[in-house]
Amino acid sequence: MFSLYKMQAKVWFRSPSSLLLFIFSTLYIIIFGTLVSMAAEGMPPAQASAMVGAAFGTILTLMILSSASYQFGTNFLIMKDSVLLRRIGASKLTKPQVIGAFLLWALTTLFIVVIYVFLTLYLFSDVLSLIPIFYWSNVNWLGLTVAIIIGAISAYIFSFLLLSLANDTETYNIFNTLYFFFATALGGLFGGNADWMFVFGHATPIGWTADFISNSMSGNEVFHLSNGYDAFSSSITTDTEWGTQFVQIVEHPISGVPIGSQIIVLPWKASMDIFAPLLISGVTGGVALKLFKWD
Repeated sequence: MFSLYKMQAKVWFRSPSSLLLFIFSTLYIIIFGTLVSMAAEGMPPAQASAMVGAAFGTILTLMILSSASYQFGTNFLIMKDSVLLRRIGASKLTKPQVIGAFLLWALTTLFIVVIYVFLTLYLFSDVLSLIPIFYWSNVNWLGLTVAIIIGAISAYIFSFLLLSLANDTETYNIFNTLYFFFATALGGLFGGNADWMFVFGHATPIGWTADFISNSMSGNEVFHLSNGYDAFSSSITTDTEWGTQFVQIVEHPISGVPIGSQIIVLPWKASMDIFAPLLISGVTGGVALKLFKWD
């Protein structure tokens, strides 16, 4: 398994296509950074920072999609076309081991790109001041880490399902293009909040992950899995477009004077953001393993 991992590393570092993820991420950063700078003009710093966080959460989601759809899928097809997968299939390696090696390398490349995105965000925001200042202390790091891992694994498994359904490279490219459009446009990654877009976009695991990542980057509470509230705070329900969040006003425990607020994801939505992608991945992964062929 580790030898297959090293072989993918050699292919990746020698292939010019490995630069595509960095090119895509740079373009996304420039586009979203420009849009955020225009939209956040005149906003309070905290609100502008939350908008920057949500925008870069979208970029991270797009990187997961790009990595799964193109990096993972392309490497798989290259090896399949080179008859290498047939030789692997004839070896002692099992299907889960082969898939695990591909997933592990895809996660490695994604980690590299995520670090690049964060460094670029720091450069644009804190150094060059090309976008509004971003408050790194507001990021829900645990939520972001969990969201990226769940999103990556579920996206890769879904792409593997498309690979298993496609008989050739052309068919995979058609499936992949339709899926990428479906997940991004209908999932609301480029804006839009129509109810029907929300429903269709969340038919794929990445729809749930996109919300999870953006909320974590914005500093929202994403692990509110029960209806219990803080003993020293009161709640003011403020429905958003889909009623998935509320604002919790934090009061001083003695004086009762409001001292701050936090946006909290409603329990049902917080639970679905975590468990829905895993459930979808379990089903699609089982189907993909059953349909997968070495040739």
